[in-house]
Amino acid sequence: MVGDWVAPYGKGTVADFIINVNGEYRGPFDREIHMTVTFSNEKDGIQSFKSMPLYQETPLGSEFWSSYEAPLDGYEPIYEYERILTLEGEGRKNSQPRFDLNFYFRVRTQLDENGNIKKAMYGKIYRDFYCHFLGEKDIYVSFMYYLNPDGTRNLEFDTKQNLFKNLGYLEGVSDP
Repeated sequence: MVGDWVAPYGKGTVADFIINVNGEYRGPFDREIHMTVTFSNEKDGIQSFKSMPLYQETPLGSEFWSSYEAPLDGYEPIYEYERILTLEGEGRKNSQPRFDLNFYFRVRTQLDENGNIKKAMYGKIYRDFYCHFLGEKDIYVSFMYYLNPDGTRNLEFDTKQNLFKNLGYLEGVSDP
């Protein structure tokens, strides 16, 4: 399992998420980005859930943000994201990251002859996707995901048992 963007952006071999992004840069405080996330297989998909992380050693939120097991149903084949900043402030959307919006996802779904799921991989995304311009032309997309490689719906993650090694600061995972 490679865990990277596919070519030409990385060394990944399977496109679990298909991400299309476009935007218009009119100035540092006047720009918009539109992103669509779709999937490679029938019955792959995504569903959102709200949860707050543990906040600075207070009783607000939880160390484990999601349920311990991914849901069986409720996955949508598409997720749309917009980020709009305007000079006058009206019409702004997602000007700041949404820390309470999280997702479950199902990928690499295999169906039997009756269209029932016989095998799939489940995971979670903590916090919403985040897109912003790097300069005036390039758009940066980031999201923190966890994929359970064993094919079960279990979403518990031991941060000390990450399969990916030698990750940079922004690539590392610190939340269960």
